[in-house]
Formats: sequence, structure tokens, C-alpha cells
Amino acid sequence: MPTYVRIRAALHIESSLSLLTSDSPLEYSRLIAQPTHITALLSLLPNATVEPASRTLSKHAVVRSLSWLMSFALCAVSGATLSQTADDITDMLLITGQSNVQGSQTIYDPGLDTVDPRVFAFTSNGIWEVADLHQAWDVNDWHPGNGALTDSSRQPYNHFAFHAARTIVQQDPSRVVGIVVASAPGEGIQHWDTCSPFFDVVSSKAQTALAGQTGKNYFDGILWHQGETDWQTSGTSDVDASAAEKSYEEYYPEKLTQLIQNLRDQTWFGDNRAFICGETSQAPVNARLNELNTDQSDWTACVAGSDLSTRDGTHFDAPGLRELGKRYGEAYLQMQNTAAYDVIKPDVAITSPPIDGTNQPPYAIYSGTASDSGGGVAMVRAAILDNNSGKFYNFIDEDFGDCFSSIRTELSQAGASSTQWSVGATLPNGDYTISVQAVDTAGNSK
Repeated sequence: MPTYVRIRAALHIESSLSLLTSDSPLEYSRLIAQPTHITALLSLLPNATVEPASRTLSKHAVVRSLSWLMSFALCAVSGATLSQTADDITDMLLITGQSNVQGSQTIYDPGLDTVDPRVFAFTSNGIWEVADLHQAWDVNDWHPGNGALTDSSRQPYNHFAFHAARTIVQQDPSRVVGIVVASAPGEGIQHWDTCSPFFDVVSSKAQTALAGQTGKNYFDGILWHQGETDWQTSGTSDVDASAAEKSYEEYYPEKLTQLIQNLRDQTWFGDNRAFICGETSQAPVNARLNELNTDQSDWTACVAGSDLSTRDGTHFDAPGLRELGKRYGEAYLQMQNTAAYDVIKPDVAITSPPIDGTNQPPYAIYSGTASDSGGGVAMVRAAILDNNSGKFYNFIDEDFGDCFSSIRTELSQAGASSTQWSVGATLPNGDYTISVQAVDTAGNSK
């Protein structure tokens, strides 16, 4: 089809949106009175089925069809093709966090929230589909669709991931984006610990989504939006946290850096891939989230959000979610275009305690060296395993637990090509294995 025909169709579609102000079904005769470009293209769309008896189209079907057609025209102008499938995805994104990841109680606008055939979502149907806010994507099989697919009187909610993906493909038409969503409303960051059932939920959904297409076997980025429950700059307000955790000054940054590394250790994520967080609405924890902008890593970042509009002081409204998504998308593109790809893993060694494993309880300092010939050493994490019980030492609670736990060590020169590290721990007499992991500025670890 010549480009000028598609442009004309787009202009007519925009004018036809005025027909959607009525609550009554749109008469088919009114549609065919519109320019023939719309009628011809509507006949090709599965969502715009005509009921033989009444010759009417539901407003829901027309809204979705017109949104699709507007995107059709825009893609034609930009040179994109309509033949793309989920197997053509170039950028795979996982979105997880608290209730702002759901976007509940927000407004849908057919003119602002149009679908783009270059954006796919892994839906509650267990398949990849061209992303549409009327669908359900989340683990609860409800958001953002809000039941709009089965009840034409309902309108879907909004979603920042939808707008992040649209921003990416609109600013770089060569990309095709796939989004996978898994939220946990009201939960603190410890809900994403590796021993938490929800971490398994996220990991399982990520792997299932990857298996549903053939173009990618890993995620290119994770968009993280969480912190409302943890809220504070120091410690945490999470009611499920221990007393020691609630008073531990570095609680959130410790949890966040451990989470990032746990995710990078998964076969479906890895090094040299984006982890981007977003500010909550005016919460003190934003200072901690923004540490990702100064953490010596090229592949972590945080986007602004405290200035965005909300519906209740905590949850972003639809304009806020659209802008937040735009910022996520632009940060992702900037990272893809500027971050250094570095596949050289750092080296790390333990120099104390001595090689024979001798320790002097109850308190000891463990130390060593780390180096990286690429961008430099960003951090070194340490973990202690009780060989008799199989439990891990929790440096915050100063106790042992079933869940893997590690902590950032002190570095003599963060970001340098060579540095010393050290960490202290209080241990009873016993048999322990101390392990350390160095992470460079690209996220490579060893």
C-alpha cells in the first residue's frame, strides 16, 4: 500500500475518534459513511467484527481497532513493517516491583494509549501478543486490562512499561520490544530474596516467556519500581523486617545491590544488561534508589519520579505513568548507546584469614584484593556458610538462616582497577566457608 494512503487513513482515523463520545454502540452505517480507507481496513481486523443482525460495532471494538489503525499509519510513515512477530523481539524487558507496577485505578485514553505493532507483551493467555492495555499481563491475571476484554463497560488501567516500550520503538524504529510483568503490591524488598517464593514466581515467568518465542534467550533489561513499603532513608518501615533490619542504616542499598546481583546470576539475565529503577513519589527511600546513578556501574540507573502527578500521594495517575514510562524508555536507550560492553571478569582473592582457615572468634576481619582490567572494580560481596548446618550468615542480624545472604565489603578504592576489600563478622567456634564475589562496572562477576 503506498505511503500516502496510510497517511490519509491516519488523518481520517483521528477525526473518527469523535464518534466515541456516545455510550451507545456505533452504527455500522455511520462507520461506512466515513472515508473508505477506514471501512476497508476495519474489515481486516479481528477486533472489529460486525454483528450480522444489528449491523453494529461495540465501542470497545472500535476503540481498539482505531487505535491499531493509528499505529498502523504511524508505522508506515516511520518505515516499520507490520509483519513482525514475537520472534523478532530485539529488546526483552522484565518489569517488577510494587503496586505502581500494576497501575490500578488509572485512566485509559484511546488517543494517548494506542498500541504499537512493534511492542509485544507476554499475556495471561500464556502467549506473546501485540501489547494492548486491554490485556492482562501481570501474575494476577487482571492488570492492566481490568476485565475490559470480557466486559465492554470496563476500561483498562494504564501501565508505565507500555509507555517505556513505546518510547523505545518510537525513538529507535529498528527495535522490537517485549515486556514481561510481575508485581507484588505492598511488599518490601525482602519479598524478592532468592529464598522467597515470589523470586521463583518471577524467575518462572521470565523463563516461560522466553520459551514462548525464538528470538531471545535472555532479558536485555529489568525495570524495577519498588520502595514504597521500605520508605525510609535509613533502615526500613517494612513490618515483616527483623528489628535489626529496621534499624540497620544501609538496609535498602544492601538489599538492592544483592537483588541486582542475584538477578544477574540467573541464566536469563546476566552482565552488561540494564537494571533501571524509578523514584517513588516523594519518599525518603529515593535517596537510596538514586545511588544507582553513582554506584560505579555503567549498567544501573534510576529515573526521576518524585515530581510526577499521583492519584493519592503514593500511586501515580495516568499522566504520571505515561511520563514515568517515557523516562524509563529514554534511560534504557541511553544506556544501550553509551554503556561500555566489557566481557572481562574481575579477579578476587582472600588474603585473611590465612590459607589454613584459622580464625579467631568471636570477631574477625576478613580481607583480600580485587582487580579488573576492564572498567574497574565496582564492589566485592562476601558470604559465609556454616558447613555443619548448611545455613548462611546474615551480616545484619548477626545470625544464621536458610536464605543465601551476602554483604558489600569495604573497598579501599571503589571503581579502581585494583583495590583491597575487608569485612567483619562475629562468629562462634565452627567450620565455615567464606566466599567472595567481585563485580566490575559492567556487572561482570567472579
